[in-house]
Amino acid sequence: MAVNDRKRIFIVGGAGVDIQATSFEKIISQDSNPGKYSVSCGGVGRNVAINASLLGFDVDILCTLGNDTNGNTVLADFNKYGINTFHILTVGDAETSAYMSLHEPDGEMYAAVSSMQINDFLTRAIVETKMELINSCSACFIETNVSAEVLDYITRNCRVKLFLDTVSEHKSQRAKNVIGKFHSIKPNLQEAEILCGFTITSTFELLKAADYFHRKGVENVFISLGRSGVFFSGQDGQGIAVCCNADVKNVTGAGDAFIAGIIHADLSGLSIEGQAIWGTAAAILALSSNECVNTALSSESIKEVISGGGIYVKKF
Repeated sequence: MAVNDRKRIFIVGGAGVDIQATSFEKIISQDSNPGKYSVSCGGVGRNVAINASLLGFDVDILCTLGNDTNGNTVLADFNKYGINTFHILTVGDAETSAYMSLHEPDGEMYAAVSSMQINDFLTRAIVETKMELINSCSACFIETNVSAEVLDYITRNCRVKLFLDTVSEHKSQRAKNVIGKFHSIKPNLQEAEILCGFTITSTFELLKAADYFHRKGVENVFISLGRSGVFFSGQDGQGIAVCCNADVKNVTGAGDAFIAGIIHADLSGLSIEGQAIWGTAAAILALSSNECVNTALSSESIKEVISGGGIYVKKF
């Protein structure tokens, strides 16, 4: 993306700190497991914003932060990456969001706890004041850490391409009644089951779920299958994109990189298959980093991953 052709996207979502612990050996439940931990900035909205900035977008973010040490750290992090922080809501009597995850030695997540009550301060009334700006952007990304009321208002009033990450099984229900308003969605398998209302255990049922979402109005469907890849479905094709040889150091943030990748690919005019490949390459780069965002992410690094043959596509 040329400097004089930068596109602006608007992010509505969560930002906070990630506290990530990794056990040296396989985790034993209800016991003390020796390991290591790290603290870094995170949150789905924050991660997508940083990844999008690394891919050449101008980025505005609307999120909530506490007037505390963690909030100041996140704010400085946004400024470091050139994110427009003008729209951030600082809540003086609330704690900045925190996401605490426990990982196996191979990087797979064992469990996580989130403390994100501050997101409730992001109300419809606040979003209303931002809609004109949102509609002046090339795209808007939103995730289900925001309330169902905010999701409803944005989906009814947004006139640009809307991208959705459903975040978790519980929070995905917030988007169920408005799912057809999104241009592109990226649930995982369990979140997709909640959204479409039936179990997905086969390729046939994946295709059935895609048909359900398309009939609702979703143009592009991406369903994360974990280590089995990502299922994709759009007007110009269906299939599964699989990562063949990733150096997995950390799975937190891979889905956020994927989202930034597909937004970039979509706005660049790539096919649904091209978007899935581009997003998977971005996710591979995230997996290879100890942080939830790989600062080496760029269009050039994604192209290198793709040309290296690390992604296999099975078409239907």
